[in-house]
Amino acid sequence: MMKLCGLTLLLLAVTASMGQSPVPKGATTQPGEMDRADIERLVGNLGSRSRLVRESAEKRLVEIGLPAVRALRAAASSDDAEVRARASGILLAIAQAREVCVQELGKIPQPFGEPRLFVSPNGQRLAYILKLGGKEALVCDGKQGPAWHSIGNVGPFSRDSKRLPYQASTDGRAYNLSLFAGEEDKAAPMNGKEGPRSKDVNHKPSSPDQKRFAYIATDDKGKKFVVLNGQPLKAYEAVWSLVFSPDGKRVAFTARRDGKAMVVCDGKEGRHYPEVFYPMFSPDSKSLAYWARSADLKKWFVIWDEKEMTQLNGEPQLAFSPDGRALACATYSGGGLYRFAETVESLAAGHDRASKPVFSPDSRHIACALGKDMRWWVFVDGNNLAGRYDPENVRHWDGPAGGGTSMTLDSPGFSADGRHVYWKGFRGPPGNLPPGNREHFIVCDGFEGSSHEDLWIPEDFRNHAKSLRYVVRDGENVRLMEFAWPEPMTWQDAVE
Repeated sequence: MMKLCGLTLLLLAVTASMGQSPVPKGATTQPGEMDRADIERLVGNLGSRSRLVRESAEKRLVEIGLPAVRALRAAASSDDAEVRARASGILLAIAQAREVCVQELGKIPQPFGEPRLFVSPNGQRLAYILKLGGKEALVCDGKQGPAWHSIGNVGPFSRDSKRLPYQASTDGRAYNLSLFAGEEDKAAPMNGKEGPRSKDVNHKPSSPDQKRFAYIATDDKGKKFVVLNGQPLKAYEAVWSLVFSPDGKRVAFTARRDGKAMVVCDGKEGRHYPEVFYPMFSPDSKSLAYWARSADLKKWFVIWDEKEMTQLNGEPQLAFSPDGRALACATYSGGGLYRFAETVESLAAGHDRASKPVFSPDSRHIACALGKDMRWWVFVDGNNLAGRYDPENVRHWDGPAGGGTSMTLDSPGFSADGRHVYWKGFRGPPGNLPPGNREHFIVCDGFEGSSHEDLWIPEDFRNHAKSLRYVVRDGENVRLMEFAWPEPMTWQDAVE
């Protein structure tokens, strides 16, 4: 059942002190109704000595909405603490007026220790992994499935939202399962065939059409091998990074033999390197890219269809354009952003960390989060968008020298037309913390939405045309949220 619940708490707080009703959701003054000089005057009044003048300017700027955003962003960096606070509050009120709760998806047991949530494309079905004394079970629509030793790949839901495929293993065997709406789990060995007995089973992807299944197994001699549709392939010293092509017809993985690493694609071994990582197919399934390290382990190479594209000074993260004609590369330790096509183009440099880059649906733009000195910014085509955000997925570890910090930020995303850019930000302490210890929020074209204990953007929800949808958790409640694109603004309005 659909349930609308506008999240405008700060907007209420802003207007309550003035004795006024909150501005209706989406209310805004068109750019032609007030010139820039009037907006600048109102923003300047946020620092007035008169409380009444400050509050009157605040109220009017909330009413104006989107046309005042550029001036408010500048004011949010003011040296005047009063101006900073009021400008930030107005920006948040404008953003929250665009954010609504579309549907209550359900409740999950507390404390929820692992953020593995899955939502159907129609936004009406919720599934999650439940840990049960060393075993795992899939819960969907509030119904718990059988317990397994481990559950691997889950989803995606079928397009009609009726079927949720997942893979699980127990007693050294891998199984393909499908959970149907209103029915019990239907379990069968991979591709309907028993695979070979092995000591352990891991990394269990399936082709996008669910017709081919593969997993990595170990024989009695400790050799690793891939089992494809129940048939074991050639054994190696090690095997990892097993992937299918988008059309499901090709399979690739990395392997090691005689101390040399290589990518094996369609049964053919590629170039040998000391180390190779993360093979990935282009969206049209025609091309394969990965990265490798030099003999002295100090340089990195980007390999595209077995050709060395360039040599880099940092660990690459790759993404194909939707049309398959270009590659985006962000170097994690090197902090650079590149575009590969016929030539290599540097889009940004001088940082020391990076998220995985992402292309706009029309393949024209590249977005990426780049970090330096424990700070993060989002770039589009090398343009720095306004705002600094804390990193997501924070890890700390003790390195060889006795200390170090690694931080990565979730990749940004685009609207279907490429006019808007969004990402997930958070504020809170660093380190590996359980869910609920930070405030998570959506940022769209520089707008920050409401804070939540946890927040996810399911892959099926990305690149929508009319709005951005995502899933949040606050306590035991899981909700489907929607953020309206801030038309007529675009990500270019957030460029510093």
